[in-house]
Amino acid sequence: MEYKTIQFELQDHGEIARLRFNRPDQMNSGISQEEIRAAIQEVNKDNRVRVLIVSGNGRAFSAGGDMTRTVEQGAHPPDPIAFREDHKEKAHSEFFSACRVPTIAQVHGYAMAMGFTLMAQCDLIIAAERTQIGPYGGRFGDGPQFGGYLFGSMPLRKFNEMVYTYRLMDAEEWCKAGFINKVVPLDKLEEETLSLAREIANINPLITRLQKESIKLTLDIMGYDTAKRSEHLFHVMGDNNVSAWEPKIIEKRRELGMRWFNHAVRAGAFRDIETRDHVIEESYKELQRQNGTFTDIESMDRVIKESIEAIRSQEGWNGPKVR
Repeated sequence: MEYKTIQFELQDHGEIARLRFNRPDQMNSGISQEEIRAAIQEVNKDNRVRVLIVSGNGRAFSAGGDMTRTVEQGAHPPDPIAFREDHKEKAHSEFFSACRVPTIAQVHGYAMAMGFTLMAQCDLIIAAERTQIGPYGGRFGDGPQFGGYLFGSMPLRKFNEMVYTYRLMDAEEWCKAGFINKVVPLDKLEEETLSLAREIANINPLITRLQKESIKLTLDIMGYDTAKRSEHLFHVMGDNNVSAWEPKIIEKRRELGMRWFNHAVRAGAFRDIETRDHVIEESYKELQRQNGTFTDIESMDRVIKESIEAIRSQEGWNGPKVR
């Protein structure tokens, strides 16, 4: 197929495949899942390929989903059954896990939300110093979805810290937790990744593929597939109930803009539905005072923070309404 959001090529006489996310102006958000699948099929059908390197052009590995496109087109079908099937097809598909050869994520800049998921599916990860990594989507309404990808790959306490805060952590912290293989200076990232890929390519490919199947079988015995199925269920439940994805909210996000949305997420505006609605209402009033565009960022931040505090301080408030 013709690739529009990725670049795919072979090097070293076809032994190393390179898949590069190629939406640099959008920090490689909104990469086509169909194109990823097609590239993996190319790898799986070509017996010359011994290893796949996954990277991103521009400033980041991948910032996840394209939030601007989400606001313009909607995130998921509104019908609950269609919503679940949409998630089953998209949000939790096995991409790089389905690749028959070892995969190496070459990560820099940011690996967030879906970008984090794509990175986590790779067998090995080499990251540049100061790379910011994490699920993050839970801060604005994504349901839980990362247990399976982290299964057995990092200590439980560190995993709990990550999923309960949804904060971004730098590559060095992830490396100390055992989730990343190596952290290197940015100007050495390409060299170090290619060196590891060539080391793998020097191993008999039959042994490498048998080793990968052995690892997958071991994970299945340990409960990996069960973890993935339960993860999908909880993710759909979370997305259905929290919600930055409701049509009325998406419409308001379109009017308020991505700058507002990013600031609101960081401030905790999506912590519960009552807070979210109040923050949106007050932000919209401020937007009108600023003649339809947020030119004064300080006032926008002030309105967001004051709106959050107003809900928590109101008389008779008995806790968040989460449904």
